[in-house]
Amino acid sequence: MIDLTQGRVLKTILRFTVPMFLGYVFQQAYNLVDMAVLGRLLGTEALSASGASFPLLFLWSSIAQGIGFSFTIIVAHLWGSGQRDRVTRVFYTSLFVSVLLGFVIVTIGVSSQQAVFRLMRLPLDVFPYAIEYYEVLLYGLVFNFGYFSMASIMRGMGDSHTPFYIGLAGNILNAGMDVLFVRRLNMGIWGVALATDLCFVVSFFAAIIILTRRLNIIGLHGGYSLDKAVLRNVLRLGLPGVGQRSITAIGFILFFFLVNNFGTDILAAYTAASRTSLLAISPAMILGTALTAYVGQNFGAGNQDRLHQGLKAVMALGFALSVVFLVLFTLFSRLIMSLFTTDSHVAFLGSQYLRIVALFLVFFYLMQALFGYIKGLGNTHTPMRITWLYIFFVQMPVSYFGAFAPFSLTPINFRALWYGQPVAWSVGFVLGIREYFRISPKTLTYSKHKKRDRDDSEPQR
Repeated sequence: MIDLTQGRVLKTILRFTVPMFLGYVFQQAYNLVDMAVLGRLLGTEALSASGASFPLLFLWSSIAQGIGFSFTIIVAHLWGSGQRDRVTRVFYTSLFVSVLLGFVIVTIGVSSQQAVFRLMRLPLDVFPYAIEYYEVLLYGLVFNFGYFSMASIMRGMGDSHTPFYIGLAGNILNAGMDVLFVRRLNMGIWGVALATDLCFVVSFFAAIIILTRRLNIIGLHGGYSLDKAVLRNVLRLGLPGVGQRSITAIGFILFFFLVNNFGTDILAAYTAASRTSLLAISPAMILGTALTAYVGQNFGAGNQDRLHQGLKAVMALGFALSVVFLVLFTLFSRLIMSLFTTDSHVAFLGSQYLRIVALFLVFFYLMQALFGYIKGLGNTHTPMRITWLYIFFVQMPVSYFGAFAPFSLTPINFRALWYGQPVAWSVGFVLGIREYFRISPKTLTYSKHKKRDRDDSEPQR
């Protein structure tokens, strides 16, 4: 475990972030293998079915992640302020919340799947594949939610290595089972979903065993029950996070309403390109998550001088990474798309999306750094509000009016469909800067008083 309140700022953040980054790289690498299996072995319809299911699965996962990040904030504050004996209460409360939430979401998802896909105007040739793929994956979400909560607690304690190793093992296992189930056993799209579910199960129980042993080793016992105070904090911090991520997922779903109007080829292109773009987007979210834990521990310890230093370091890293992906997607977008489809038209459409996204990535990186900083201070409402504004008042109007204006099937207007999300990022960044200057001075003043009060309460030596 890494003490985020000590050491050189950039070095400390990198030590904490690199395992998380590598974990996401392997996870996205698995996703790319997943798409290659679907697109090249099972066809365009199977690839499109995965894309149609993604925004719904992202919605459910977003709810779990919003709750999970509340555990990171709570544990980071406790860890930084020296109240480590209370972490076991968070652990058992998180188990209760995540498993209960998982069962509720699975029930809702299974009962509403056909109605939702009809509302999304899914092409008829894709519909049966989407139902099969989505329903099987739903049953694994209970274990996925539980794993995410365990990983969030570990990160709040300053341990980003263990979730990386668990995720790496799961992704390797998942990719192997994908090929086995589809190529060897001919299980079709159902086999791809089943492989993912089995890895969720393995990751969940591995995280429970490791975290339980670690708490026992460092002498943290007790709290084997639901803690109402922790639950109140989870709801206070987690519900805005749920709102923020759910709004993002709803934006995905609404965007698919627009994409589905253009047929299977456009849906397949967007599926492959948007999932590929996650390789560039994920590091921004990782840096934001790392900064949340960093700021949370230092805020709990009253180290206000390190807060701004951490934000500057993460923003500098984000800028550098955005330039790297700008070069990669500009020069190699067509080659990247050809990995997932043999259809040259689909590859061309997807490469357009990647090049447009690359131009605006820097705004997404800087925005996520600001969000991570603000969340680490215990303010999860502001990122939710900004996300709501830029999705519904920028992303959707730009995409809709650009793509469905008169003569919308011309190349110029069709490309406007891809600009909605990137333009929204730039607006979200501007709003994030505004909120940072509005919130930060008040919070830092509170942190300074908090540290002084704690120092005054300590006995003089």
